[in-house]
Amino acid sequence: MAAKKELAVPEVGDFLVFGNHIDLETLVRQNLGGQLRPNDLERVKVPAAGGVAWQVPSLDGYETSGEIDGIVLYAHNSRAYWKTRTPTKGTPPDCTSENMTVGVGSPGGLCEKCSYNQWASDLRSDGKLGRGKACRERVTLYVLRRGALIPIIVTLPVTSIREWRNYAVRLTRAGLSSWSVVTRITLDQKSNRDGQEYSEARFQRVGELTLEQRDKVQVLSALSEAGHRAQPPEPVAEESVGAVE
Repeated sequence: MAAKKELAVPEVGDFLVFGNHIDLETLVRQNLGGQLRPNDLERVKVPAAGGVAWQVPSLDGYETSGEIDGIVLYAHNSRAYWKTRTPTKGTPPDCTSENMTVGVGSPGGLCEKCSYNQWASDLRSDGKLGRGKACRERVTLYVLRRGALIPIIVTLPVTSIREWRNYAVRLTRAGLSSWSVVTRITLDQKSNRDGQEYSEARFQRVGELTLEQRDKVQVLSALSEAGHRAQPPEPVAEESVGAVE
């Protein structure tokens, strides 16, 4: 029988939420006028063209890192559709669905009946239909990194959703919430059938919180979920990550 894997217990200094010397409510009032919205959080996306390094926010801007270590406070699935295959970066979608069931916008309506939510509806760069869906699924992760008091948003494209779900299933099978462990997110370089390279996020549990630490993090988890449901971050067009064509 294989030996049980020993996981590190995060030190109090690793995550600011474990300390008692910082008042988040006071900081938000002083720095942001009393309200912290999901759209205020910094976003990190899976890089394009098979990149294996993240661009993560720091106090002085952004830095390059091969991994993101943090606590996944909340995960949310959504869809977004752009009429043009290559929308300008930053362009809002024509149709979105925050519940994966009903689309809002054009064309809108039930997602399961929408022609853009069917396989082989994605228009390729050569003008032909590819193997993927025109309506893009994504997962939004609220990740609390070491040394940070508020989370960043990590957006997973469809090419990384399966890896996230596999990891989430393993946690669920063990009776663990994503906010009860420290997760390491790395990147692997992959290529589709046409040889186009893309990046795939991978997930590994590298630490487990104590019961006392979980009590503190659970509050942030609930706040992240409530904030997202009240005012989800606006989806905007990003660079292509080499999704299935």
